[in-house]
Amino acid sequence: MFGKRKGRGPLKVLIATRSREVLEVLTRFSARWEVLEAFTTDGVYRLLKGCQLVVIEPSDLLERELSWEGLSGVLEQAGIPRVSAREFVSNPELWETRALAASGSLEHLPCRCVALTSYSGGVGKTTLTLDTARYLAKTAHVPVLAVEFGHGASAFHTLAGPDLPSVYDCVNGGSAPGKWRGVDLLPMVWELARVMPLEAFSAWLAQAKKDHVLTLIDVQYPHPLLPAAEPLVDEWLVLTTARPDAVFNAAELTENLRPSRVVLNQKGLGDGLALRGFERDVEIPFHRHAEKLDGKLGQKLISTIYPTARFERGGLR
Repeated sequence: MFGKRKGRGPLKVLIATRSREVLEVLTRFSARWEVLEAFTTDGVYRLLKGCQLVVIEPSDLLERELSWEGLSGVLEQAGIPRVSAREFVSNPELWETRALAASGSLEHLPCRCVALTSYSGGVGKTTLTLDTARYLAKTAHVPVLAVEFGHGASAFHTLAGPDLPSVYDCVNGGSAPGKWRGVDLLPMVWELARVMPLEAFSAWLAQAKKDHVLTLIDVQYPHPLLPAAEPLVDEWLVLTTARPDAVFNAAELTENLRPSRVVLNQKGLGDGLALRGFERDVEIPFHRHAEKLDGKLGQKLISTIYPTARFERGGLR
């Protein structure tokens, strides 16, 4: 028999299975459990917050916007115990014990694909992409993908390590994206990427978006392979600094991309006069040690991408 939880309400369990045996067990001990039900991958993800246990059968779930692989990543990073219907029915007391140890603290975030772009170089696209990806993966415990659209050598390889599989390795060679500080990273080596079939790259990106809660694209506009990603982009963040050429280019590019917002990056104390009359949606202050990728810049941008979500204050710990 299940034990009592002194001073607390019932355990919250999410059922993602059509097994009658699971429901029968939970019905016998209804005072101990608060039961939620879901039959799609998106439904499971949406109801996860506050749960201490997930009883799940992948074959019973319908895939929606979030794929099964993406949901598995969410469950793994959230640390919520999950169990098959057969395992739960065979020993529900064991799984109650494990559920009691679970925090159940998970922020639900909608799946999004956001492109950080500009006409101008040197505005901090790559640094901000990596910092934002790292911050979300660390604080929200959800799968995040960062994709590079570059020319020549890979900036991702330079910053995160030269041994990470490239776009070509994943699309043509079947490799999985490499991991960097909890983020799935996809560097682009142009000499290899340019020979990829656009259709194959597009299909790979579409599946990758379903496998991750947030997909960030780092791209200098325009790019020959960008048509593979454009239909997937939910929002364009057009980056600029206070440089006159970057400001002019950002204003022009914003007119060509919808929906888009202007992000003023590396704003200094003396930039106000130069930026007079220039409309921007987000300001990110100059960070002396941006190369450390400590999440301080990413926190600001995540608050823009997910304005209603709550994240811990300060940088990553």
